[in-house]
Amino acid sequence: EPSAPHLRSLLCFASEQCPSPPLNYEAFRLLRVLDLSAISMSTNFPNELLQLLLLRYLALQGKNLQLPSSISNLQDLETLIVSQGRGTDIPLSIWKIDKLRHLCIAGKNHIVGISSYSTDVYPSVLDNLQTISLVSPSVSCEHVLARTPNLRKLGFCGNLTSPGYFWFPALDFLNYLETLKLLNRDGIPLSVYRSNLGGVKFPPNLKRLTLSRTFLQWEEMSTLGMLLPNLEVLKLEFQACIGPLWKTSEGGFPKLRFLRLYYMYLNQWDTSSIHFPSLQRLVLHRCEKLKEIPSELVDISTLHTIEVSWCSPSAVNSARQIQEEQQSMGSDWLKILIYPSNQEHMNSSNDDCLVNLGTTSEDAPACCVPDALVENGLQ
Repeated sequence: EPSAPHLRSLLCFASEQCPSPPLNYEAFRLLRVLDLSAISMSTNFPNELLQLLLLRYLALQGKNLQLPSSISNLQDLETLIVSQGRGTDIPLSIWKIDKLRHLCIAGKNHIVGISSYSTDVYPSVLDNLQTISLVSPSVSCEHVLARTPNLRKLGFCGNLTSPGYFWFPALDFLNYLETLKLLNRDGIPLSVYRSNLGGVKFPPNLKRLTLSRTFLQWEEMSTLGMLLPNLEVLKLEFQACIGPLWKTSEGGFPKLRFLRLYYMYLNQWDTSSIHFPSLQRLVLHRCEKLKEIPSELVDISTLHTIEVSWCSPSAVNSARQIQEEQQSMGSDWLKILIYPSNQEHMNSSNDDCLVNLGTTSEDAPACCVPDALVENGLQ
């Protein structure tokens, strides 16, 4: 069995998921960083990991992995990541880890609230916590969020829709929250109930927002822009909005730099350069019904990249026309990237060529793993 008593960091890599190797974790008691995300775990949490009391960073992978209440033994833990998960109950004891900064668990996870427990055992304020993702919106979740004044990244995964309105816990008190991910798991299109965003309480300084399967009407994007004047990144995925036409309006997204439409059933997009005055990058993926890319976008002085992947032939042709017009004018500041470059492969189901586009699983937790690694000494 391998032994390295002075080892501080251990990262496992694999070209594909592999079963857990027979490691004797007692031989690595000084570990600060342990990344086993390439290894498929069973439902049982490896209890021997609880002996690594100096761990600051722990990354695991398991579809049905259950976190034990004894996870609180790892009092130095700052980052906990569980990828490829389907959802679990986050144990109450996890809030005893005072140094915890990033809690990132894939899937629909349920938070056990701490409101009815003594603050002598569970802290009344979780000052160090910066990331919670992904969790199911609930009253228990609200109780925990009320104790996280310094939260910067948050991801919800669960039922975010009800007849007549779009709902998630009020976040207007989270002054430092900059990144929010909303993954709806209710299959009923919300637009049937003529929903609106008027009652939603977003954090005041939000800069990055992802919406997935929220089934909002396109008209609600104007309301969203007014609610979030500081928004810089907007990702609309898997029918976040439904309807054939998106007609934008002036003043909606004054600071938006990045816009991605991912698997959206949009036929027509009517817009103007003054509606996205700060846009730098536009990404369209699998918008197979979109007839064309608005030529008005070319007039945005800040726009430098348009990426079009696996969209309709007419949308691809409009992108090429924009590219040809730019080249004829001797301009090279706007990059038009088309995937696949061969029109004959438009109907292929193979997405291998999209590896470099940075697409990730829709249920991936909103946690910045590279930053966390650097913070724990892996520079």
